[in-house]
Amino acid sequence: MKKWLLLLILNSAFLILNSFCFAQNRNIDSLLTLIAIDKPDTSKVNHLIKLCNEYRKIDGFDKGLKYGNEALTLANSLPNEQGRAGASSAYNKIGTIYYNQGNYYKALNNYFPSLQINEELKNKKDIAGSYHNIGIIYYYLNNYPQALKNYYAALNIREELLKQAKQSGKPDEIFSIKQGIASTYSNIGAVYDDPDNCSEALKNYFAALKIYDDIDDKQGIANTYLSIGNIYDDPENYREALKNYFSALKIYMEIDDKQGAANSYNNIASVYDDQNHYPEALKNYITALRIYKKMDDKQEIASSFLNIGTNYYNQKKYGKALSNYFAGLKVFEGIDNKKGIVQSFINLGLASIKLNKPIKAQEYLYKALRLSKKIGSKEWVKESYSCLIDLDSTQGNWKTAYLHHKLFIVYRDSIVNEEIDKKAIQSALAFDYEKKEAAAKAGLEKKSAVAEAIKNRQRLVFILVSCLLFLVFAFVGFIIRAKHKSKK
Repeated sequence: MKKWLLLLILNSAFLILNSFCFAQNRNIDSLLTLIAIDKPDTSKVNHLIKLCNEYRKIDGFDKGLKYGNEALTLANSLPNEQGRAGASSAYNKIGTIYYNQGNYYKALNNYFPSLQINEELKNKKDIAGSYHNIGIIYYYLNNYPQALKNYYAALNIREELLKQAKQSGKPDEIFSIKQGIASTYSNIGAVYDDPDNCSEALKNYFAALKIYDDIDDKQGIANTYLSIGNIYDDPENYREALKNYFSALKIYMEIDDKQGAANSYNNIASVYDDQNHYPEALKNYITALRIYKKMDDKQEIASSFLNIGTNYYNQKKYGKALSNYFAGLKVFEGIDNKKGIVQSFINLGLASIKLNKPIKAQEYLYKALRLSKKIGSKEWVKESYSCLIDLDSTQGNWKTAYLHHKLFIVYRDSIVNEEIDKKAIQSALAFDYEKKEAAAKAGLEKKSAVAEAIKNRQRLVFILVSCLLFLVFAFVGFIIRAKHKSKK
């Protein structure tokens, strides 16, 4: 699955449009005023946590961390249970800032203490939230077994909470829990989103879609349509892919979600590209780029330049492809996105090969290779060697091509083996979850059967007692009548 698409789903609550900046600044000013007069108690902890979150929303990560850590220090100094709850919330917000920054290990280092405190307080709702967040981080670390383990833990707790909420009849609570369950199903679908597990991915996405539809969550419905479209995005199912992408686009336009609309345009363009409908694809890529520029979304602006460059590359317009790849590289370097930089170097290398600039091509590809190894991305190392093989072949450097081919095979096999292990564990975890579900269902059916048997026994006793009472009253009536006759 495209990582930027999952990021849309996982961060739908984090997306902040420029039109809200004024209101956010007003919130920050208000919170700063409150903190200045607060006593060192739970109220101040809560205000500091809210301030931390407000700065996170506007990418003020340094200030967000400052106030988050102040909240944590104060919460830990409070002796009561509310202090512990505040510490858990502070850890969670700090972890989310590190997640937004892409610092996944530091995010885990804060999500785990939050989980531990929630378990001590037996706060099931927040325990489920912690498991869910930890699952997201493991997904980004490509540790899919751990991601699934935590997602299933969150799902089990949330389904238990939903039963309790339905019994107590609290509509707002039911809505919130259902939303969390749907989100977890979506994330599980994302883990299974590869060609060998499409059916498992779709099963989870459709489960999410059903819940989002039930609670009329437009954002969730649109996000899930995008995910389902991505599953169908192959030559045999392009029609279904476009159908889902256009469905998502329509909803995003209705709710004025610019980010979602731009992502939909990108996906639609990708399908047209794959079908060799290059002018139609280019039109959609450019529409997406315009939206991203209005939002000043640097990450997506850079990715759009690469998409447009690849569109021109496929049309054999290598000069235009090169200029767009350069534009993408410049933006990626500005935000220090190393994977984006690697991808840009690889694309520049390929375009340079086509423009018969072997020296420049070699320079770009070796830069990509070095950076890929530095960030530990086996996939990009493999891709770099593959492109170097193409370069060697065009230059007739057969010895170097053979060496690069051997290294390509080493990384390719390593990735394949990791994928096999991942899928085996995925299947085991899914089977374990289904087995638990079946056991729980069997337990419910057994309880239901026992309850029905008790009910039947009670009904029989009631009938027997009623008959006995009827006979007693009839006998008494007979005696009274007999006495009455005797008196006459």
